[in-house]
Amino acid sequence: MNPYLKNTAIIALIAGFFTACNKDIETTKAVAFDIVGYNTSNNDLEISVDTVVFSRFPIAANSVVSFGKSYTYPSVKREAQISVKDKQSGNEVWKQTVRLSDAELEQFYPFVWLDGQVLAVNPPTADANTNKIGFYVHYPQSNDPIDIFIKNEAGQAAYFAKNVTPGTWVYSDYVTPEGFFQNPNGDFYIHCTKAGTTDSWAFDNNEAKSKVSNNNNGTFFPLHHTQKGNVRSYFITPGMYQMELIRLFKKPRN
Repeated sequence: MNPYLKNTAIIALIAGFFTACNKDIETTKAVAFDIVGYNTSNNDLEISVDTVVFSRFPIAANSVVSFGKSYTYPSVKREAQISVKDKQSGNEVWKQTVRLSDAELEQFYPFVWLDGQVLAVNPPTADANTNKIGFYVHYPQSNDPIDIFIKNEAGQAAYFAKNVTPGTWVYSDYVTPEGFFQNPNGDFYIHCTKAGTTDSWAFDNNEAKSKVSNNNNGTFFPLHHTQKGNVRSYFITPGMYQMELIRLFKKPRN
């Protein structure tokens, strides 16, 4: 066989092999799901995407929801259904259609299962001159208003919100005062106290249940005084050992 023809055939065979490999690679895509919130019910919940059931990752009763998984699908697929069901009753409690043809490959959903329904999260429009910080406090034991603030190294308080009534959304304008923190990236505590006080604890008269570190589970409060234009929504409820403070917004890229 002519050496030239032989080499040409080998090159063509190799090219065909890599083309086939590339076609195989192009037949699948992936989307990442980030579901964050809280399950206030006494039943476990279960997440599924189409026919894929994440049975090994249940949402436990009365606990934080923190679900982050990737879903692989054929590139020709245009939509997927992500849903949450009550494991005890088998009833579907939430469903969302995901448009896989969209450019967004990181899907975020706030999910707070509260009193038999999903808590609506409707944040205000961003304002370049301030930060919009919102809180929903779940504490059915009392309707007494609550103040929410952070303390700096010197013990001074900067308030995120005042007179927050449990069971309602409250949004406030907030910008950290210049020079308030020596190191804004340090470990500080978010406090919840009875309105008008700084040491009368909001939940069960218990200090541990009424405060939590700002670095706990990535709260992403805008603590640098130059940070503005953010909109941040949070769900607060007392946990077994400390206050649960849950972000209900997509994790910032920066």
